[in-house]
Amino acid sequence: RESVTFDRETRSERIAVANVGDRPIALSAQPTMGGITLRTEPEVIAPNAEGDIIISYAPQGDVMQDIETAIIVEGRGTIRPSERMIKITIKR
Repeated sequence: RESVTFDRETRSERIAVANVGDRPIALSAQPTMGGITLRTEPEVIAPNAEGDIIISYAPQGDVMQDIETAIIVEGRGTIRPSERMIKITIKR
C-alpha cells in the first residue's frame, strides 16, 4: 500500500511489509505533521520475514479541512525516496 486515510473513527492503519533481504531491517520515519507516528511490529524485521508498518494519527485539535501529507520510510537501503513514500490523508 502506498497510502492511508484517517477519518473521525480511524486512528491507525497497518501495512504489511516483507524483508526480502539478507539482513535485519528497522524502519522509521520523521513525519512532517504533528500527531502522526510510525512503528513496526516486530520492531526489527528479520531476513525473509514479514511484519507490519503501523501508522497512527492522534488529532492535534479540530481538523477544519482535509489534509494531505506524506512520510518517507527510512531503513530500506538505497531505494529511491519516491518508492519509500506513504501518502497520508486526514478527512475532517
